[in-house]
Amino acid sequence: MPMSQMWSYKQNIYRKSYVMTWLA
Repeated sequence: MPMSQMWSYKQNIYRKSYVMTWLA
């Protein structure tokens, strides 16, 4: 997996968890 793809993948998870925490 390319580095940039790995980075955006991590960003996606971080963003999702952030939204979930904000909505909770």
